[in-house]
Amino acid sequence: MNEDRQPSSPSDLVRDVEATLQKADLSVRDRTVVVGVSGGVDSMVLASVLRELRALVQVVHVNYGLRAEESDADELLVRSFCSTHDFPLAVFFAAPKDDARKWKTSIQDAARRERYQFFRAHAENADSDLVAVAHNRDDSAETMLLQLARGTGLRGAAGMRVNRSLSRGSGIRLIRPLLEVSRETIVSFANEQAIQWREDLSNANPSYARARIRSIVRPAFENAMGVQGWSGLARSARLLSELIGDDASDIARLALGQVARPRRLDVVLLRQLSVAECTNVLLDCLSAWLPAVPRSEVVANELRQLLFSAPGSMKAFEGGTIINCRDCLEFRDAVTISIVEHPIDLGHSYTSAAGVLRVDELMHAPVALNPNTPNATFVDLDKCGKMRIRAWRFGEEVTALGQAGSKKVARLMTDAKVSPSLRQSWPVVASEADHIVWIPGVRAVDGYHVSDTTARVGMMTWYPHES
Repeated sequence: MNEDRQPSSPSDLVRDVEATLQKADLSVRDRTVVVGVSGGVDSMVLASVLRELRALVQVVHVNYGLRAEESDADELLVRSFCSTHDFPLAVFFAAPKDDARKWKTSIQDAARRERYQFFRAHAENADSDLVAVAHNRDDSAETMLLQLARGTGLRGAAGMRVNRSLSRGSGIRLIRPLLEVSRETIVSFANEQAIQWREDLSNANPSYARARIRSIVRPAFENAMGVQGWSGLARSARLLSELIGDDASDIARLALGQVARPRRLDVVLLRQLSVAECTNVLLDCLSAWLPAVPRSEVVANELRQLLFSAPGSMKAFEGGTIINCRDCLEFRDAVTISIVEHPIDLGHSYTSAAGVLRVDELMHAPVALNPNTPNATFVDLDKCGKMRIRAWRFGEEVTALGQAGSKKVARLMTDAKVSPSLRQSWPVVASEADHIVWIPGVRAVDGYHVSDTTARVGMMTWYPHES
């Protein structure tokens, strides 16, 4: 297909889209295709073109409620469109503002994540293995510029692909049939076919980077490089995409295939990859597991360094944390880890992210005053005073019972093989004087143990959660 040629008729556009799909080894004829339709010109044309290609179109519309009456008007137009063309329609309602706060990401990113979750759920329900979205050639050029500005690697610069997996491990394919068609051509097709659409005015909001590219960067770029320069960006993105492909090497796929260990990558395997392969694997996993973390080469470099760091080392981002857990990198969601400091009442249990702590006063002194387990200990309650649960502090040191000299709490946790991913949420028991009495599941601290003169014996028990 000549990317710079304007189709002379609607049938030309349909043939060009069909050629794009054939080049991607795709056919939609007589196949159920779930199509995301917002009410904008791109998605309305996409559904119409797929109908012309004899696809069995099922429309999904997401109402985010972000523009009040405008959002409802979009939905009404899509309903009317589907009714006219006898397209099955599923409407989903989302709350991107709430999810953005929960996921610690932007409203736009939250909306995108919600949208693709709905697409996948509907495709599975419809027994479809194809989800179509309406990204076009101009979107591809814009995305390439955005990614380059963020310091992306080769995979990021390649931008969008016509055909890729909807999500890692999924048999559903995400397809972009209009990816080699300009927005100008799409609008011409809509006008010729009398397809109604609605403009989302937020697309012109200068607070969004993509809107600034459309209103400021593209006109300046075309003024400097000519109108063909813009399509050249999209062509470069497509060529890079074809060069890189959709799959990593065999060893990379093995690194990603840790079915029994979800969201973890084998450190040994990752170390065997080339820098380029390792970068691609790490960025792909970020996209699948921690989409709110920036997919940039800078981040990938930090994660590669983490491969050779000491166990327990981590890289924390607003959108998640990646931890070196000795033999694997573990990708964990962004959570606010806080241990609520509060006094301990005897005979009560206290639950934390890492486990459950219980403290009891014994009626009689036990036969064995020093149980041989890190998950239980006896203490002199009078020496402890009014105890409380609190978070341990970085750099804090204690003298463990039965050991000479002081050690950092972090070192004791490492020796006890506490998972690095749990250490931040691991509580300690402190005395009335704010000295650590016990690190549950790790070690008791000298100075609070039971002796022959102890009048009141306390028993502390730790029930760790499964890690």
